[in-house]
Amino acid sequence: MNELDLIMQQAVRQHISHSANIISVEPRAIQLGFQAQEVQRFQVKLQIDQSISEVYLVNKKADLKERRVLNLLQSQAAKVPLSYSNDYFTDAPQYICMQDIDYNTDYGSIDLKIVEKQAGHALAHIHGSNYRLADRLAWLPTASRAYVSHMLEKWWLPNWEKAKRNDQFVEHFRPYIPDIEAASASIADDMERVICDESSNTLIHTDLHPGNVLCSSSNEVYFIDWADAHYGSFYFDVPLRFDELDKAQIYRETLEESFKINVHPEHFAAQFRTASRYIGIRYISWTFGDWHTSPSTMQALQSYLNRIVN
Repeated sequence: MNELDLIMQQAVRQHISHSANIISVEPRAIQLGFQAQEVQRFQVKLQIDQSISEVYLVNKKADLKERRVLNLLQSQAAKVPLSYSNDYFTDAPQYICMQDIDYNTDYGSIDLKIVEKQAGHALAHIHGSNYRLADRLAWLPTASRAYVSHMLEKWWLPNWEKAKRNDQFVEHFRPYIPDIEAASASIADDMERVICDESSNTLIHTDLHPGNVLCSSSNEVYFIDWADAHYGSFYFDVPLRFDELDKAQIYRETLEESFKINVHPEHFAAQFRTASRYIGIRYISWTFGDWHTSPSTMQALQSYLNRIVN
C-alpha cells in the first residue's frame, strides 16, 4: 500500500467506520482553480462489514500550518471538510486527505440566498470560536501592516503598472485611474485602523475568494484552502466573502447572538468599507488579463473597481 492509499485508508476508518476497507481507488478530474498545491480527487469504493459503498476524497500536500488549522477547526465543528493527516508536527508539506465537498454539486441550481445565510453563520462560527485567542494561536503568523504591504507588492503593484502600459485598458478606464492611484497610495495607512482593531482579532482565512468557498449538493457551505491562515482582524475575511455591507449583517448578527461579540453597526460599517477597498486593490489584478474578452471577468473587474473608488 503506497502513501496515498494508506492515508485514505486511515481517513475512512477515522471518519466513516473503523471497519471500513478500501476495495478500489479511481482518480477523477478536479478543477484546480486558484489552488496553489496540486489537488487529486479520487472515487473510493469501500467495504464496511457486508455492504459496499463509495465516497469521494481529495488529497493534497499541505504545510504544517494548514494541517493544524484544519485539525483545530474540525475539533470546533466548523464548516471545513473532514480531514485526516498522520503528521501535525513536521514543517515540510505532508499529505492530507479530505472530504470531497462538491463532487456532485450543480452550482447552477444552488439557492444563493440560502448559501449567503449559511456562509454568514459558518464564518461567524469560525471567528467566534477563536475570538481573541492570541496566546493559543501564537503559532499563526499575524496579519500585520507588513503582511498588507507584502500582499500589495506581490499582487497589486506589478500588475497595475503593467495595466497602465496597455493603451486599451487606459482608454477604457481613464476616469477611474486617478481615484484608484489615490486609494492604493493610502490603503496601507488606512488599513492600520483595521490591523490595530484588537476587538476583531481571531483566526482568519485571508483568501476567501469564491474558489475557496464550496457548496455541497444540499446547499451547505464549506471553507477550504487554509494555507494563508493568519491571526488578525476578521475584517480581512468579511468583505471578501460579502461584497456588500447589507449582505454581511447576518455575519455580524450571528457573532452577537451566538458568541456575545457586540460590534456597533457604525464601527462595523466603517471597518468593512476600509477593508473592502483593500480587497478590491489586492484582487483586481487577476482581471487585468482578459477583461476585454470575458464578460464575467469584466463584471468582476467592475465589482473590484466599485470597492476601490467607493
